Amino acid sequence: MENSYNSIAELLNSDSESRTFFASLPSDLRKKLMKSDINNFQSLKEAAQQNTFRTSIDDGFYQYYNSACSYNDCTGLIPNGENQTPHDINNYKDIFPFGDPNK
Repeated sequence: MENSYNSIAELLNSDSESRTFFASLPSDLRKKLMKSDINNFQSLKEAAQQNTFRTSIDDGFYQYYNSACSYNDCTGLIPNGENQTPHDINNYKDIFPFGDPNK
């Protein structure tokens, strides 16, 4: 049976598998998950999967991050031009996370 903790903070402090998985997630998703009522690793994985488009939760989303456009590129997805508002750009980032990862 899987251990259950009082909070996500306690889970991350006590469980190395959860901590490693959590560290592999994008920072904006980590911030969102810290506000969730998560108390075990399975709940953490399910919550992360529901909040991201990744097909495999264990694939290390930013593990091989490179700012060059080639690997898994969605060329043509994002329109080019000055008529794009910050809101438009963020909507496209919801579909495909392009640009530098959040720090």
